[in-house]
Amino acid sequence: MGLHGAARDMTINGRVFKVAHDGPGSKDIGGRNNEIQMNGDGSSRTIQSVVPGSFTDVQVEIDDTRGDHEFLQNLSNEGLPVPVVMTYADNVSYTGDLVLTGEIRPDKSTGIASLSFMGGTLTQI
Repeated sequence: MGLHGAARDMTINGRVFKVAHDGPGSKDIGGRNNEIQMNGDGSSRTIQSVVPGSFTDVQVEIDDTRGDHEFLQNLSNEGLPVPVVMTYADNVSYTGDLVLTGEIRPDKSTGIASLSFMGGTLTQI
């Protein structure tokens, strides 16, 4: 039986962020997707597309006393891949060099921002 539950934390370019225990975040390790398309004679062909690795809609705590919002905005401004590590409830971690995507909008009433990262494939460590 496996252990399931909320992510423990997310490390972004060396900085550890707390992850909301009830956040909906997801991961895609990346690779290739296959689509089957039909030919006129009833045979088929496979079309492969590359899928980036990603962590999406991860809800992390933003601590203004640490300058978290500014740190993340600087990463977004640079637009370069940085090491991102997500550690899950079972202590399994996935990592990849990813780019911060989308808007960074911390909710001051909850202290949470929803973050997404995309890039190369994710590797279990």
